[in-house]
Amino acid sequence: MFSFGNLSFLRKQESIKNMQTKDLHSWDLSYSQAIALQKSVACKVQFTPLKKLPKLIAGIDCAFSKDGKKIIAAVVVLKLPDFVPAETTTALRKVTFPYIPGLLSFREAPVCIAAVEKLKTGPDIFIIDGQGIAHPRRLGLAAHLGLFFNKPTIGCAKSRLTGYFEDPPLEKGAYTLLKDKKSVNQNTQYAIRDYRCSS
Repeated sequence: MFSFGNLSFLRKQESIKNMQTKDLHSWDLSYSQAIALQKSVACKVQFTPLKKLPKLIAGIDCAFSKDGKKIIAAVVVLKLPDFVPAETTTALRKVTFPYIPGLLSFREAPVCIAAVEKLKTGPDIFIIDGQGIAHPRRLGLAAHLGLFFNKPTIGCAKSRLTGYFEDPPLEKGAYTLLKDKKSVNQNTQYAIRDYRCSS
């Protein structure tokens, strides 16, 4: 049994076609071409406050086959505020670009886009396992995908590519600013402690 609110949500969900993405450029690029493209495209990233609280949030992450020849992307869409799963999609592709720090987009973005294009729901915002603008050329995987999705994205990376920060307090969820002299958006990048430390 469900409420009329849930029924309304399901009807809206059913009426949405697969999510559309932009086709901004080819992924078949050399190392030097990829860097040049990042530099030329980074200026298109916009910092715009959300007009309303998001209702649907999507998380994206990738994994590789044991032999390293294939990559799979998974997208999980959750309904806020109670994080009820709304939809999950996956996509599988051959790996066509080597692992090079700072160029993760060219390795992972195509399969992420393929998975997102299967969505029937329309997420309001994406959290992506990768850098956003905390990147030497201000175009990490999350920022790059945001241009293709034309949606707000948040980069959530496990390692630091640029900038510096003070260690966050020991409590889980504590954070400090990630500072970078080149960044014009100093209050958009944080280092977050995702586990509790014993003192």
